[in-house]
Amino acid sequence: MGNYVFYTDGSCNVKTEKGGWGVVFCNEGEEKLYYGGSRETTNNQMELMAIIYAMELSIKRGYKSIQIYTDSEYCINSIVDYLPKWIKNKMTKSDGAPVKNQEMMFLINELKKNIKVNFTWVKGHSGNKRNELADKLANKYWDVCDEIDCGEAEIVFNPCRLYCIADTHNMC
Repeated sequence: MGNYVFYTDGSCNVKTEKGGWGVVFCNEGEEKLYYGGSRETTNNQMELMAIIYAMELSIKRGYKSIQIYTDSEYCINSIVDYLPKWIKNKMTKSDGAPVKNQEMMFLINELKKNIKVNFTWVKGHSGNKRNELADKLANKYWDVCDEIDCGEAEIVFNPCRLYCIADTHNMC
C-alpha cells in the first residue's frame, strides 16, 4: 500500500470569472500533475474541484485512504467541520442561509463514503514546492482557457459543470 499524497489548489480571475484548479499527485517516486478549470466560476469552486478530482482519481485507482494538502481554509473547514452539520440541516447554515456550492458539497459527501481523506492546511505562497506547483497549474488554465479543445481532453463530470483536464507527467 502506498502513501498517496495530493496537493490541491484553485484560482479565479474575478474580472473574467475564468478559473482553474491544479492537483499534484505524489506516491513513492511517482509524481503526476493534473489541471483544469471553468470559464464561469469562483475561487472556492476551483479549490473544491481540485479536491474532488483528487478524490475521484483515488477512488478510480482503488485507494482507500489519501492525504490532501491545501491552502484553502474554506475547504478544510467546510468539509471537515461543517459538512456533516449542513447535511443534517438540509444544506442550511446556522444563520438560516443556504450553503454555497451545494452540488459540490453533496458530491464530496458522497465521495467520502468511498475513501478516507486526511486534510492538512499549508500556508499558500510560502515556498512549499508542491503547493506552489499546484498554484501554477491552477493559474495555467487561465492562460489556455479559450484555447483548450475539450474534444481532445479527458472530460471529468461534475454536477456543476464539465471540466477539461490536462494530464502532465513528471514535472515535480
